Amino acid sequence: GVMRQRGQECLVIAPAHVVENAFQIEMTTSDRAKYAAEVLEMFPGDISVLRFVNEDSSICRHASWSNKTNLNGLLEIEKQGELRTMLADGSIRITDVDIVGYDKYRNINVRPRNMADALSKGESGSPLYIANQFSGILLSVKDNIGNVIRQDALANTLSLFFKDSIQTSKQGAMPLNGA
Repeated sequence: GVMRQRGQECLVIAPAHVVENAFQIEMTTSDRAKYAAEVLEMFPGDISVLRFVNEDSSICRHASWSNKTNLNGLLEIEKQGELRTMLADGSIRITDVDIVGYDKYRNINVRPRNMADALSKGESGSPLYIANQFSGILLSVKDNIGNVIRQDALANTLSLFFKDSIQTSKQGAMPLNGA
């Protein structure tokens, strides 16, 4: 998933299917620190928001959520991107991907550029970056094609929860591993 700040609280946006039946959730941040988390809210479209149980106010210091107003323009120009998957040890694996399809409202479909880098279901929640800009999170994989919810669709789904307009946020996304 990705971290996003709401007021003084650091929250995590992740696919709901990853956490919906969990008895216990542990998040690993990019500095390899581990934190207990709990589901705060579930949204239609396989989206959940989690809260760190004993939050350290510095957890979100590297989070970067960005509401890009022209993702369609970016997708018209760029045909490649990268998925940044946080592994259990806190390291980040970067998978170069080709953009093989998208619609203007919700989905971006990606396939690994190197076919030896097969996508797997365990990578759900990995952020997609296109031209170094956060563009969405991986929700599912089928036949080595990843389905990514677009960042603008994600922002629209969560805008009332975060009490912001879709175009005013100046923070961005940081990969996070949930277990």
